[in-house]
Amino acid sequence: MRYPQTTALLAERAGVTRQTLYRHWPHRAALLTDVTLQGPDLGYPEPGTDVRAVATAWLVSLRAGLTVPATRTAALAIAAEADHDPDSAQAMAGIMEDRLAQWLTTVDHTLGQS
Repeated sequence: MRYPQTTALLAERAGVTRQTLYRHWPHRAALLTDVTLQGPDLGYPEPGTDVRAVATAWLVSLRAGLTVPATRTAALAIAAEADHDPDSAQAMAGIMEDRLAQWLTTVDHTLGQS
């Protein structure tokens, strides 16, 4: 499934030229990664003493992030292309690394409080 977020459409919606987008993001996957990672700050859960409650809150926060249409669309577009586009595969890996680092930080603090 292809998503209609062509660079030309994204540039038009942003009110800039395609060249401006390419100046800041060398490829579409880089732009979509920033949309995914820089979406609205819905916040990660705070560490606590109950690991199960923190893990549940963490998963709820990830799901909440995907309820934002731009974030959901960008993440789905990257995932849909990751198996055949190296830039998208690298973008997906970067998103996963970011989320994993945040999760490990939260768990480390939670276990430190238990």
